[in-house]
Amino acid sequence: MVLSPQPNLMSDLRAPAANLAVLGLIIFCGAFHQKLVQASALLGATVFSAFAVGRTISFVLDGWPSENTLAAFAIEILLAVLCLWVVGRNAKSAASA
Repeated sequence: MVLSPQPNLMSDLRAPAANLAVLGLIIFCGAFHQKLVQASALLGATVFSAFAVGRTISFVLDGWPSENTLAAFAIEILLAVLCLWVVGRNAKSAASA
């Protein structure tokens, strides 16, 4: 991809990238702070599932992407599944406590 450095385009790319960076930081913090585990796992499941759904829609509407994009898709699915696993594991341990 080649992007021209137009201010509007760069702003429209950087704003969601900053949003994703902050969400990623919150998700990451859940790995180190017990109080944040459930919320960060739910957030991670939501973020990575949304990416996977968006890419799936793009595959259907726009055609098959490059191998790099398919690799990102696979990683996003893996991360969404891992986050869902953490959510389920925490729900079981909360129910038994």
